[in-house]
Amino acid sequence: MGDIQFNTAHIHVYLGISELSPRPDKIGYLNGKRVAKEARRKFTQPSIRKIKSQVFQALIALDRPREREQKLNLEKRLGVQRASLRQKTKPDHW
Repeated sequence: MGDIQFNTAHIHVYLGISELSPRPDKIGYLNGKRVAKEARRKFTQPSIRKIKSQVFQALIALDRPREREQKLNLEKRLGVQRASLRQKTKPDHW
């Protein structure tokens, strides 16, 4: 999941990443009591480089004037729809 924003002086890229199949937590013992320790999760440098490369290639494709204009128009239309939905779902007591 992610988003690319073009409506600022610089392009902003936001990514949300989750595990498809999370690893189980590690179980250990501390002072005779059973404790769960969250398994360490990390990205390797090659996988980070691959993600950056893919994002960069997508940005290059969107930088073409026609695609960029389409993206901006889509963002504007989505913003109007979001505002309209928020207004419709806003409780009267707020």
